[in-house]
Amino acid sequence: YQRRVRDQTEIVGTMPPRTRQKLQDDDGSSEPPPNRLAIVVVNALIGGLLTYATARDGPLRMSTVEEMAPLVIVLCVFIMLYEYIDVIGVGTASARNGLRNTYYMTCRKQLPEDYLLAGRTQTNQVEQMLPLLVCSVSFASFVAPKAAAVLTALWVAIRVGYGNRMRSSAGETWKERGIHRFTIPCYFILGAMSFGTIVHIVRTLYL
Repeated sequence: YQRRVRDQTEIVGTMPPRTRQKLQDDDGSSEPPPNRLAIVVVNALIGGLLTYATARDGPLRMSTVEEMAPLVIVLCVFIMLYEYIDVIGVGTASARNGLRNTYYMTCRKQLPEDYLLAGRTQTNQVEQMLPLLVCSVSFASFVAPKAAAVLTALWVAIRVGYGNRMRSSAGETWKERGIHRFTIPCYFILGAMSFGTIVHIVRTLYL
């Protein structure tokens, strides 16, 4: 823990004066997160409404290959965008700052902010991949494959916007970046598909 704090202090110390001053001011990053219970309730309501609006009639069944095809296309597009934009974005930032032969864990205090932001963007996309795959495939398999493809395509578009915003936000504070405009809608999309799947399975099998 002490080393992590020291590394963060060193990173801040190498930032431009304007950026460092902004981080020392109240930039909104210390604001408490939204109430978790409220988020769960809203996601459950949206998921339930989504299920009743889009689910197929009749008993519970798995979607066919043809029905799953649109979602698979969207997921493949997302993987390509991740590889060509987010992963290569880290390499581009590395080359731009002369860090191709540098291992970031050994020289954190030397890393430019745009490189750190590119790395964080790529890492965050990886963090969100598993929830996307589980929620979208589950919703498409049991509830409504076309609706799952549309919602996933919307999620992908928002995440592309998130990546572009993060990589271009060097020197800005958390509030100025406005990342919540991208992350919160994506959380609600995944939450809606997750709760929607649960609601549909429960109401068709157990009610």
